[in-house]
Amino acid sequence: NVDKILQALDGARTYYSQWYAPYPWKELRITEFPGIAYYAQGFPSNISFSEQVGFLVKDEKDGNAAFTVAAHESAHQWWANILTPGKGPGGNVLSEGMAHFSTAMLIDAELGQAAREAFLKRIEDSYGDKRMVDNERSLAWVDGSRPGDDTIMYDKGGWVFWMLRDLMGHDALMSGLRAFIETYRFGPDYPVIQDFTVFMRAYAPDPHAYDAFVDQWFYDV
Repeated sequence: NVDKILQALDGARTYYSQWYAPYPWKELRITEFPGIAYYAQGFPSNISFSEQVGFLVKDEKDGNAAFTVAAHESAHQWWANILTPGKGPGGNVLSEGMAHFSTAMLIDAELGQAAREAFLKRIEDSYGDKRMVDNERSLAWVDGSRPGDDTIMYDKGGWVFWMLRDLMGHDALMSGLRAFIETYRFGPDYPVIQDFTVFMRAYAPDPHAYDAFVDQWFYDV
């Protein structure tokens, strides 16, 4: 799957740089490790990547798994490394939710609409299967401490950012995200969801529709 992983890395450098901020490092590379562990993690300019996550996965079983994981971890170069979220409720949604949203965008750009729809369906199904209904908190207050929090931050978060794109329009959302990163990337204040929703309102074509969306999807369950 090396060709698919490289396609994701090349696409990430091109599109994420256009959408969010220029890539600030010289290299973007993957460090493979044996499949005795099953995860990937994106450090600045270097992604640690289990061979079982992407290199040896059969796409006919798991969709575009190699491309998807590389796209998600590459997105962390922007959402977690260039833009570091605050530590606390709603912070990790800006890392994992935005990485899933970015993955959907990159799949759409590189692999097409059908592949993007398949990815969004998978994360929607994941959220439906894994959420803890009686234990669920809103995106603004989820902090990773409860069972079911991961699917909220990753899967629901990715979908809510995708729906926000539909509400605001691609150009307005990208303008806001670029300004958001530029404002917070060097600190000393590090944002959480509350900062994000206040900041992005200025870029919403319809502020009243934006407020209703934010209340429903970020502050309610």
